[in-house]
Amino acid sequence: MNNKGSFIINFVEHMKPGTEIVLEGYFFDEAFPLGPWGGFPGIYRTSRQMFLSNCIGSGWGRVTCERDPLTGNYNIGKHECGEKRVYIDPDREHLFERMADGSLSFIGDG
Repeated sequence: MNNKGSFIINFVEHMKPGTEIVLEGYFFDEAFPLGPWGGFPGIYRTSRQMFLSNCIGSGWGRVTCERDPLTGNYNIGKHECGEKRVYIDPDREHLFERMADGSLSFIGDG
């Protein structure tokens, strides 16, 4: 993550719940670059994962980020924290199972 990424995260942290912003895809991908220059090589597969990993409460739905497949832009929303876990970092995905309602359930190491 670079200065652009820090700016986006700071901006999102100060948004009020219920608001949403749209960021151009190339700007977002520049702000959260993948690879060794991104800070954690090999962990993240997408810029979205790097962004959500750095947002407080994203695991519980406080911050959402979806890429529009038609435009390539990112829709980022700020919400109240939910009751169920909905996001987990890629390096911990094997510890959770996706449920029918989209939430994640902890299954542990076994």
